[in-house]
Amino acid sequence: MDLTTEQRSLHAIGDEYHHNRYNRGGHTMSTIMRSKPILLILLTAVTLCLARDGRNLVPNPSFEQATLSIPPINFQPARPATEDDPPEYKVLIPDGWKIVSAYSRGYMPAEQGWGVADKAHSGKRSIFLSDAPAFPAWYSEDFAIEPDKAYLAEAFIEPVSMRYHDYVRIIFSILDAEGKCLGYEQIVSARVETRNIRSSDYGVMEWRHKQVYIRPREGQAGMRIIIRLAGSGTAHIDDISVKALSRKEAAALEPPFRQETPVLATVKQQPRLEETGFYRVEEVDGVWWLVDPEGRLTWSIGVQSMGNILWENPPLSKYIEEKYGGDQSQYLEDQIPRLRNWNFTTSGSWSGPAFWSLNTRLTARREEPFPSFHFIGFTTVGDQEYSVRNREGIVNDFGEHAMADPFNPQWRARAEDKVREITSLYENIPWLVGYFVDNEINMRNLTSYLHSTYCRQELVKWLEERYEGKIGELNKKWSTRKKKYRYADFDQIGADIPDRDPSPSVERDLRAFIRHVMKTYIDFTVDVIRKYDPDHLIVSNRFALGTRTRAVEEVDDFIDLFGRYDIVCTNLYAQSGGSYTPDQMALLDYLHEKTGRPLLIGEFSFHANESNIPLDRWGEKIVATMKERGEAYERTMMSWSHLPYMVGAHFYKWCNGYGPVGRYRGRNAGIVNDQNQPYQPFVDMVTETNYRVLHARRPAGGSVKDFKYLK
Repeated sequence: MDLTTEQRSLHAIGDEYHHNRYNRGGHTMSTIMRSKPILLILLTAVTLCLARDGRNLVPNPSFEQATLSIPPINFQPARPATEDDPPEYKVLIPDGWKIVSAYSRGYMPAEQGWGVADKAHSGKRSIFLSDAPAFPAWYSEDFAIEPDKAYLAEAFIEPVSMRYHDYVRIIFSILDAEGKCLGYEQIVSARVETRNIRSSDYGVMEWRHKQVYIRPREGQAGMRIIIRLAGSGTAHIDDISVKALSRKEAAALEPPFRQETPVLATVKQQPRLEETGFYRVEEVDGVWWLVDPEGRLTWSIGVQSMGNILWENPPLSKYIEEKYGGDQSQYLEDQIPRLRNWNFTTSGSWSGPAFWSLNTRLTARREEPFPSFHFIGFTTVGDQEYSVRNREGIVNDFGEHAMADPFNPQWRARAEDKVREITSLYENIPWLVGYFVDNEINMRNLTSYLHSTYCRQELVKWLEERYEGKIGELNKKWSTRKKKYRYADFDQIGADIPDRDPSPSVERDLRAFIRHVMKTYIDFTVDVIRKYDPDHLIVSNRFALGTRTRAVEEVDDFIDLFGRYDIVCTNLYAQSGGSYTPDQMALLDYLHEKTGRPLLIGEFSFHANESNIPLDRWGEKIVATMKERGEAYERTMMSWSHLPYMVGAHFYKWCNGYGPVGRYRGRNAGIVNDQNQPYQPFVDMVTETNYRVLHARRPAGGSVKDFKYLK
């Protein structure tokens, strides 16, 4: 079935089911641009006038005018109401806005999905999304923008009764002249409990002002705004605006366009060290290297998620099913020559079982195996049964990102069983580089998540030891003129941990306890792996901190403790069209200085619009062509190889990402396309860059401060 432009745009809504079922009439921007040239000229002229005086381009931004419409039914869009429609199916919808929902049980009552509320940040009304069972969304009519102008998009969001991992996403979908989505800029509402522990208004759901800077590129002619709630609770959205900026205003917001690519001398062959039979890291003349089992200095130039193809890429999964009978390991065996030809040296995280089967076969045939990592995932043990919790019993994130309670004996026992099972596969295996312990654990505001049973018990014990059993001393130190603490014993603290609006002394103690929590987690993960495998490298949690500024805010109290791992890992994605900002690069210096350990990049990637894959994520990771994608790869890898503490970087990923069935999360992540063919202009530059990294004469004193940025 041929899909209309507006059907294709539903990828932006985030549900693949929409893509197959959604159908509606009316004019899209592409229809206007193809069939209504006169109207387009008028529309452009109006936009130019608005842009010149900085007026808002968004129709009806404060939702004052409203029209009566009907909520979606069976995946159909809203339509004008009629006299025959039941009153409970009617909802106010502002002019210039539409609604879409994947609610499968028919009509969605307004109070359960979306509507217009009689409260607002300004004026009288706002729109709301509520208790979303399947990503209902608002989206605006398309409007024109100019590629040679910069814009500031703003919105006010008021979250109500939302849990930590619920969020509102406001997406400014950038369109070409045919209405095809070329990329996104996003505003994501602050989650409910991300506020600093010092805050005196803990839990208050105030209006939050969000902004995003948008610089349209060539071929970008329009915009559509999408508002989506993921999770439960309710959110009000008001005062959405997109305004053209003057040159002076734009200059103040314009991020660096790109860092210059460092030029490093090359050597024919790196020095060779003692053979140990296993991978290790070692500092040589002030520069850290990954050392292979035979003593060769190398880099872990890897590809991530080669073991997840069947889960995340339906088109390539079909190819594997047809040619290899669905055997992913057999498919990967045919890709090994490609990896070697393109100068990759390892396979990264989420490769384990498939590469274990593959390398076992190669070794049995006396062929050279391909080095790989194995992801353990301590926090996934028990599927959040053992996670830390706040006073409402809610975990601090979802899936593998939730922090485990390291004092829970059941978690420790089951985690040890998992480690014993995994490490037994790799005894005396030289091709295993090492283990990743966890992925992107959320470490924000952990002082609010001390209410899980064993963590709470440990806090009581820890405080009693800290104050030598003298509860009076604790009461005296914690009390202020405004607030007095009168605990009769330490057990009373466990019954009601004072983690809301704490005094300065309480905050210091709670933060010191979090350091104890993290040390316990780190010591356990390292010790239990070493108990069963003394030979292979141990890599830290794959951080997702983004910038040095955020890292200082979130992990400064305990980041030095991660120096127990052999390698510290962070995932780091580019901003500003395939380039990293100074604050992002400064994160790397920070992590090395604090831990004293070499660093590995666990994930990085870029999306090219040339791939023709509608983009649902990665709004800031976009370049135009595969050649530009290759240039971004070169710029990134050569920059990192300039830093003496880097020992590798893993590209995300082998194939394009689409997400699990029924939830579209499209992005051009692949080295190969959906037909298993390489993106050749990109691969050509990757191959050359990887060779240069492996043969670089790396400076011992290199720093991110050496990088120069160009506008």
